[in-house]
Amino acid sequence: MTLTSAPGAFSLSRHEGGFTFVEILVVLLVIGIVAAVAALGISPNDRQETRIEASRLADLLEEAAIEAVNRGETLAWSGKDDFYTFWQKADDGTWNEIVSDDLFRGHALQGDIRIDGISVSGAQTAPGKKIVFSPSGVNRPFTITLAGNRAKADISGDVMNRVSVDSHE
Repeated sequence: MTLTSAPGAFSLSRHEGGFTFVEILVVLLVIGIVAAVAALGISPNDRQETRIEASRLADLLEEAAIEAVNRGETLAWSGKDDFYTFWQKADDGTWNEIVSDDLFRGHALQGDIRIDGISVSGAQTAPGKKIVFSPSGVNRPFTITLAGNRAKADISGDVMNRVSVDSHE
C-alpha cells in the first residue's frame, strides 16, 4: 500500500522484497564481531595451554608412582626440550623405554611448550636425567617446570607421590 497524493509524489513506503546495502553490511559486521569474540573465547591462550599440558603430565607422574607400587617395579620419567619418556627398570639394572603402554609411552608437548627445568630434592638436574618412582612408594621430591611463550607451570611431587601444578607468568 502506497500513500501518495499525486502521481510522482513522495512515497512513504519502502521497496518490498529486499534489503539495502547498508543493512547487509551491518549484518555482516555483527556476524564478524560475534565470530571474533567466539574465536577468542574458544582458543586457549598460552597460559591455559601450559596449564593443561602441566596438568596432563602431573596426572601421568602420579599414576606412574602408583603403578610402580602396584607392579612392584621401579619406573622413571625423563624429559628434555619438548619431549618426555617413561622408563621401566629391568632385573639386570638397565632402563627400558616404555613403548607398549599407551599411557606411559613417549609424548611430545603441545605447541610451543617445552621443559624449562628439572630439580630433584631441591637440586637442579641435567635435562634427560630420570626421576625415579620406587616400588616402596617413597620417592624423592621433584619439580618440573614447563614453559610456553609467555607462561610457566611448575609440577611438584612430594615424597608421598602427591603431585600438584602451580602456574605463573
